Amino acid sequence: MVLDPAFNICEVSDKYLEASMRTRGELLGKPVFEAFPENPADIMANGAARLRASLMYVAEHKKIHVMPLQRYDIREPAEKGGAYVERCWMPKNIPVVQDGQLKYILHVVEDVTSLLELTSRDKAIRQKNSEIGLRLEEMEERVSDSLHELSVMNEKLRQVNTELMLRSKELERSNLELSNFAMTASHDIKAPFRVVGNYIGLIESKLRNKGLLPEYENYFSRIYSARERIAALLDDLLDFAMVSHKVTPLENVDSRACVQSVLDNLESVIQETSAQIEISGSWPKVRAVPSQLGQLFQNLIANGLKFNSGVPHISISVQSTDKHYVFCVRDNGIGIEEIYFERIFNVFQRLNSSADYKGTGLGLAICKRIVTAHGGAIWLESTPGEGTAFYFSLPR
Repeated sequence: MVLDPAFNICEVSDKYLEASMRTRGELLGKPVFEAFPENPADIMANGAARLRASLMYVAEHKKIHVMPLQRYDIREPAEKGGAYVERCWMPKNIPVVQDGQLKYILHVVEDVTSLLELTSRDKAIRQKNSEIGLRLEEMEERVSDSLHELSVMNEKLRQVNTELMLRSKELERSNLELSNFAMTASHDIKAPFRVVGNYIGLIESKLRNKGLLPEYENYFSRIYSARERIAALLDDLLDFAMVSHKVTPLENVDSRACVQSVLDNLESVIQETSAQIEISGSWPKVRAVPSQLGQLFQNLIANGLKFNSGVPHISISVQSTDKHYVFCVRDNGIGIEEIYFERIFNVFQRLNSSADYKGTGLGLAICKRIVTAHGGAIWLESTPGEGTAFYFSLPR
């Protein structure tokens, strides 16, 4: 771009027009600072001030002045939106002197915007690569530390597994000893208990022969009732101690046939109470200890027959899920309040007096132990006065 000594534009090249996004008509004859004003939105703009200082130097000293890299906002033509676009120029101002007088100043610029953009992008890429490298190093350190921690944890787990295997074998041995002890204790206690019963019978017979029995009938009634409860308690304690799937291997059991066998055992009670029994569902074969599965159904069905103030109506059903068979024994009995739902599965927990309903308080505890030993769960739904539904699940 050719300027006169007053810094008015005299001529401009096509390349300069291209770089400055102007037409020749927009520039010729205008003061350079009017043609290229500062961006009013940029409070840090100083391109015009630097250009003025350089032109003043050339005008005064009549020497070439090379300006440092300039970042200058060039305004786009109005038809393109009129926005300011940042350009990067390497300018120099060259005096044209004739007879010692300054005739013109050639303002020459090299547009390095694209080069700086590439350089900036290259720096950003190098910076990014450096950051990635550092992150990879950090990740490698973390992975190394994690592998070490995993190795330590694996060793601890191996030790724990070894200890658990030893404890499992010890527990299995202990369970076997407990079962043997329970059988022996039950037999040893029942033997003298029968002797006591025999002597009580002899005493009763002698009192009857002497005509004194009516005076003591109430006592003997209580003794016989207590003897029955103790006998039932010994049987239930033995059953409770014997429940363990480690002691007895599992078999494929026809659950429907198991229920029918239980109903056959309870036939006299069913007839006495005029109970109505309903069975529904598609009954599967399950992996179980046959005697324990039968005891489980018998305890639940017997509860429905016993804890009932009217004619018992019991429905027995089964449903299948992806992983379990869910069995249900539902009755129309006296029901259970929700606050007792967990308590009733504990040993010796009774909600009713033995005078009203016979039992040892071990029936549901045995049920829970059987279900747990088979890998299932047991729960209930109940409404006092309307009935109870016991559910239990067994793995498919």
